[in-house]
Amino acid sequence: MSSPFFVFFFLVFFFGGGGTIHIARGEESVSAMTLRGGGGGGGGGIRRRRTPKRREEEACGCEIGVEEYDAHEESNWWDTRTKIPFASAKDALEKMSFNNSVLVMMTNAGEVDLLDNYLCSLRLSGLNKYIVFATDERAMKHLEYRGYNAVDGTNIIKNNNNNAKKKEGDSKEENEKEEEKIKTEIKLSSKDAEFGRKAWKRLTQAKLKIVEFVLKSGYDAFLTDVDIVAFHNFMPELIKTSEKNLWLRDGQEVNTGFYFMRKKSSNLNLLEAAFQRIKETHGSHDDQKIINAIMKSSQRKFLPTPEYANGCFMKTESGRTAVANGKVKAVHVNCAQSKVVKHKIMCRRGLWFCRQPPTSAHVAHDGGQTCVKPGGTYVVNDERKV
Repeated sequence: MSSPFFVFFFLVFFFGGGGTIHIARGEESVSAMTLRGGGGGGGGGIRRRRTPKRREEEACGCEIGVEEYDAHEESNWWDTRTKIPFASAKDALEKMSFNNSVLVMMTNAGEVDLLDNYLCSLRLSGLNKYIVFATDERAMKHLEYRGYNAVDGTNIIKNNNNNAKKKEGDSKEENEKEEEKIKTEIKLSSKDAEFGRKAWKRLTQAKLKIVEFVLKSGYDAFLTDVDIVAFHNFMPELIKTSEKNLWLRDGQEVNTGFYFMRKKSSNLNLLEAAFQRIKETHGSHDDQKIINAIMKSSQRKFLPTPEYANGCFMKTESGRTAVANGKVKAVHVNCAQSKVVKHKIMCRRGLWFCRQPPTSAHVAHDGGQTCVKPGGTYVVNDERKV
């Protein structure tokens, strides 16, 4: 076939047959060519096999983007310098810490949308110094693509031998036993894990490994889950409040989704006891149940409510009113059986900061309406109960 005829044939096919090519900026690959018509009833075409990675502005669309370093003035918790990739996890701790304290969190691929919302609220509050530990390869790719302060946490979680000190004079077998003692084998899911399920329990247990790594590296750890919303930069206030550990209240228990832990030997002993309990119970309990069962009363100090609220409180009229009146500094949206329920709570209670609404099939806003804006007007006696 001659070249002119081939070009003519292609143009006739493409414009006459209805083929379209779409190239989306920021996508990892060219989107599919869709062929319309063509007979045969096949409706054929090339389809992408998985949801592409999206940049932050596409996934969330926060009022302050990841690379808007000049949105706030330079401070202890806001870095105006262009982000430089971390050479290692310890390099990240050094760069993202202040006064030997660091804000850390952990996510898998299934909870990245909750993380988007959380980090958006932090940036609006004047905080962009943090570290997200990814628990799987897909999560790491999403975090890197969005430009977040991300570290691959898989080796830390699975082995945690980075800081295992081998005793001089001990045999190879004795050292291996010592390493095995602090090693907790956790197979983690990359999907959103439903509350109470085995996959969810293993993910909660993995957070303890992250905290241990931070403490052993010489830093105080402020560990939060990713279903958090910040109305206030809580780090400056809380890291200087007390020498004791600080915990979000969850009824009469401490909540292990929002707490500050100092690099003390007593805290390392607490974590070691937790790992031993996980081993003894074959991973059948979540981290919160284990910590509350083994910790001493001297190791706990509750954060004030309603300044630091949990999801159960947010379901009450008092919780909704507290947010509306600007009394809440941070919320942990727990007390929800699934991510769909979290989306409903966050969307209806003014806790969704992303411009893009939650992606759940049963999203909270009704009739295509957008979520309640953070800090907006609340209907206290809302008939649409969560």
